[in-house]
Amino acid sequence: MIIPNYNYSKYLSKCLESIEIQTVQPASVILIDDCSSDNSIMIAKSFKKKIKNLKIIKKKKNQGLYKNLNNEIKITKEKLIYFMSSDDFISKNLFFETFKIFSKYTDLKFCSFQTQYVDSINRNLKNKNNFYSKYNGFLSKDEFLKKFKNLSMNYQTNGIIFNNDVFQHLKFPNFGSLSDSALVYLLASQYGGYFSDKKLSFFRIHKKNYSSFKIRQKKERYQNIINIEKWLKINYPKKMINKEKVIRLWKNKEINNFKMNYYDFIFKRAKKNNKLRAYIIFLRLKIIFNVSLFYFFKVLCNKLIK
Repeated sequence: MIIPNYNYSKYLSKCLESIEIQTVQPASVILIDDCSSDNSIMIAKSFKKKIKNLKIIKKKKNQGLYKNLNNEIKITKEKLIYFMSSDDFISKNLFFETFKIFSKYTDLKFCSFQTQYVDSINRNLKNKNNFYSKYNGFLSKDEFLKKFKNLSMNYQTNGIIFNNDVFQHLKFPNFGSLSDSALVYLLASQYGGYFSDKKLSFFRIHKKNYSSFKIRQKKERYQNIINIEKWLKINYPKKMINKEKVIRLWKNKEINNFKMNYYDFIFKRAKKNNKLRAYIIFLRLKIIFNVSLFYFFKVLCNKLIK
């Protein structure tokens, strides 16, 4: 288990408490502090006796999330790897439930499960409850591609446990909030994967994390869509059937996801001031997106490549 941390002392205790009460403990818990300026290290040390296999790594220089993750992946010897941000927390049965699945499917590359979204004070966010599809079970690569339209691809890292074999020839990608989705899609469309309908983790939405949707992030998000398209082409096997079709399927769905997020965000902002105005804006945006802006977004994607 790898926990990257940077100035999240406000949430770190809740994160470590959720590990302490696990019914089945992970073989190792590695907390990587990326040169935090708050009291994160002090909080982490207070859990050394409570979590016996806790290892704290204090970086002298800030290296960034993905470099820290990939450096730790290189040296870990554990069969399974679970990444969790220090501002999130997990259900007490997470490892009990997922270890049973990996015991049954010995060659499984990953297991994903449902995530409950919470705010900065641990209150459930109702509008985020049904973020994932309700499918439960193993999907072969062919079944995955057939069901892809009905499966949400906006996965969060704390909702996935990976087989370490995955990272023998592959680094954890750096695509911001789309990194997890890209990695799951790559693996599922090559090897299949297990999709559980059990809610086993809690993802915190707050101002500092990637999932706080802001209009100014749209250019970065589209640049990541283009970068992931290139990354998928490089990492897919050369002999894979319908490779271009598979990648195009992912790209179109991600663009649609962004459209939904965009006018949902506008709608909520307008609703605070005037409900009637909000519904008018919502309907207008829906028509615009469905008729013309979808083409505009595709053009924008192509321009971002240059």
